[in-house]
Amino acid sequence: MRIVRPTNSERLRNGLRLHLSAGKIGHLRQAPLDMASQNRSPVQGETTMPIKVLELHHHGIRIGKSAEAVEQARQFYTDVLGLEGDTGRPNIPGIPGFWLFVGNDQHTAQIHLMGAEGRSPMARSDIEDPTIPHVALAVEDIQEARRELDQRGIWYWQIQGLVGQYSDQVFVRDPFGNVIELHQIGTCRCNRATLNE
Repeated sequence: MRIVRPTNSERLRNGLRLHLSAGKIGHLRQAPLDMASQNRSPVQGETTMPIKVLELHHHGIRIGKSAEAVEQARQFYTDVLGLEGDTGRPNIPGIPGFWLFVGNDQHTAQIHLMGAEGRSPMARSDIEDPTIPHVALAVEDIQEARRELDQRGIWYWQIQGLVGQYSDQVFVRDPFGNVIELHQIGTCRCNRATLNE
């Protein structure tokens, strides 16, 4: 796993001022952001285009870490909601859980149940934690998406190799503090149709 983060000089070059004040993950407060710099207009001569989102891939939900809590979650999501587990979920050290297919017989999306309390072992900080509840969207070109975020001066963080050799996950917050994950289409297990190709 390789964790990559924009350098301070990249943030300064983009004119981004980030002021963080986060509480515990379970009681995460929205970081006060200078919205003018968070969603600034591009510098004269820069061209910006919307990121090309192709699919909704998964919703990440936190569950308890204990064996009892994980089993309770499994029973609820499989026995009560009738969702089918994805047996191909990789072992993520310190983060027990399940991936579950959603979408009738097509299985076009997933719910990711992540066992975590407080800061997970994969976190760099209280706000840079892949187990924070989030929605994941597949994009046409993750490199292009990163360039677009940089051009717009939008702060993000990323993890490479966490859930697979080619996984490259970029996490960004919307103006209301919701976490959105962006990743390259075709590099995950969320859409079963792409697994059969």
